[in-house]
Amino acid sequence: MIRAVDLRRCLDRRRALVALWLLQSGVGVVLALPWWAGVAFDEAARHPQGDAPLFEAGALLLWEVALGLAPQFGSMATGTFLLMLVGSILWLVPRAAFIESLHAPPHQPLAVAAGRGVRRFPAFVLITGATSLTQLLVLFFTLTLAASAAAAFVESLGERGSDQVAAGILLLGVAAVAILGVVRDLGFCHAVSQDESGLTSLIRALSAFVARPATSLLAWAAHAIWGAFTVLAAAWLVGLIDVSQPGTWRLALVLAVHQLALLVLALLRGAWLSRALSLARPVP
Repeated sequence: MIRAVDLRRCLDRRRALVALWLLQSGVGVVLALPWWAGVAFDEAARHPQGDAPLFEAGALLLWEVALGLAPQFGSMATGTFLLMLVGSILWLVPRAAFIESLHAPPHQPLAVAAGRGVRRFPAFVLITGATSLTQLLVLFFTLTLAASAAAAFVESLGERGSDQVAAGILLLGVAAVAILGVVRDLGFCHAVSQDESGLTSLIRALSAFVARPATSLLAWAAHAIWGAFTVLAAAWLVGLIDVSQPGTWRLALVLAVHQLALLVLALLRGAWLSRALSLARPVP
């Protein structure tokens, strides 16, 4: 369950919440801009009805545009990947500032939280690097083990049985990756609340998770499930609006739905970090 006290803590820091939402929207625009420009300036997209045919059933015009973008796809994908890599590192500063806002009194100026977020940057980089590398290793090991198990058990269990074994291994790997993500967030919150280094915070976060594994996982899962529901609801509403039909109001409504979904996701993320701040406290 999502605690009301965590939601209230986020809403009491509405300036920090709105700043986080605006930054998320800006990052999304920057990442999507090269792809949007490729579609907007493609000959196939210059249709009398604008870009509406791109969203029609069958996606024939969209496929034609995609084929036209194929020669530039490699460079565009590389550029997007580099932007995401650099952005994910720089994003640690506003993330730290947001946690600082949750930890501090409600009326703390954003400039103070931002300054403290910059000071937490080295610790957050170490925590993120260590957990991300471990997650990649877990994923690689899980995929390798699942493929090997599927091949080893296909004769004794049959194709269906071997696929079930592989699926079970994959689920365990995904659970391990999720646990590492929870430990990472606990490390962030410990670094802020206890003012300790990244390595110390990571060790303390692991201890805090081991002390309360079920509570930590259930708290994270509740916020994650509501986040997934928000994304699915937004996708359903966008499909219902149907931008392939004429009407500028449809595009405006889709934009509003997207932004509302981002705002709700920021609120859910803040509520989870608020919960993580209490979970990351040292266990007596």
